[in-house]
Amino acid sequence: MTRSVRIRVPATTANLGPGFDCLGLALKLYNRVTVRTDGEAGLAIHVSGSAHTPQIARDGHNLVYRAFRRVFESAGVPLPNLIMDLEVNTPLARGLGSSASAIVGGMTAANALLPAPLPEQQLIREMVRMEGHPDNIMACYAGGLVASLLADDRVIYEKHIPAPNIRCVLVVPGYELATSRARQAIPRRIPLADAVFNMSRVPHVITRLCSGRLENLAILMDDRLHQPYRQPLVKGFDVITSEAERAGAAAVCLSGAGPTMLAICEQEKAGVLTQRLAEATNAIGIPAQVLATAPDLAGAVVEPED
Repeated sequence: MTRSVRIRVPATTANLGPGFDCLGLALKLYNRVTVRTDGEAGLAIHVSGSAHTPQIARDGHNLVYRAFRRVFESAGVPLPNLIMDLEVNTPLARGLGSSASAIVGGMTAANALLPAPLPEQQLIREMVRMEGHPDNIMACYAGGLVASLLADDRVIYEKHIPAPNIRCVLVVPGYELATSRARQAIPRRIPLADAVFNMSRVPHVITRLCSGRLENLAILMDDRLHQPYRQPLVKGFDVITSEAERAGAAAVCLSGAGPTMLAICEQEKAGVLTQRLAEATNAIGIPAQVLATAPDLAGAVVEPED
């Protein structure tokens, strides 16, 4: 019997200044995964969307498919013939959680099609194992602002609701930055004072984003664990930061591992901030897409099919 499901998954921005590998925020920028089990040739994958590229695999190497398959294998259920339609609007290798959205989309779709779905904690654990860290995964899965950690093979997370006046202006450059390269830039040992510096700021960042009171946010979102080491990999970092602050951004930081930069502001400032950052990147010769979006609160959801 033919069965199908369509999953909407949000892009995510992680770290959020001091929250290295533990804070993630879902964004209203969506990918969609549609799966039908009536395929006749084993597997057929079709890719569309504003961010689709030829580098997205159309065979068994596709990340969405591998995530889907992993759930069926965990459940001990034979994999059916599949037709996958992937709408990709989150740019790859830009620090916007593209791999997390692929994993969450594929696994959520698979779990929806299983005769006996995996328990949520087991499903989440498989997602995090495949990604390697929980921050983007849990924000994508749960929506909102999420603090998460992996402890004794169990994923512990807390979802918070950002204030409705929060807006995220993204400067998405035309070049990629592989997460592996960005990880290599970080030293393996850090001073104790730098760890304390970051830890002391994380709860205040959560409070500010949920209350909508953005005063001192730039101070609270300062970071010493990853951004100073990754900053040289991002073209125009200082110029974009300075221009964003002059145009009304409450705080500016890398989105995830970069190279996308995130400027957080109040809703009424988003339009001017977007325009000024587009002008700034154009002036310094960095091709980039600048867009304003809001936090997503829903996470991965099953959508009705047309």
